[in-house]
Amino acid sequence: MLGILAALPVLALAQDDGTTPFVVSPPEVVERMLRLAEPKPGEYLIDLGSGDGRIVIEAAKRYRHSAGSAST
Repeated sequence: MLGILAALPVLALAQDDGTTPFVVSPPEVVERMLRLAEPKPGEYLIDLGSGDGRIVIEAAKRYRHSAGSAST
């Protein structure tokens, strides 16, 4: 347990050392990504590095597919 507590300050520093810039995806890139993905009903669109979420937000605006549920 002591080893984990001692490592916490190091982990906090490792998360953001200020050397990796945040770069916003231009609208053209968002458009191209969504055209390439072309999510269909029943499929999931997952953006693993969404940053500010502009790709998934735009996808939610364009593709309003219901997850659906089995009727009983």
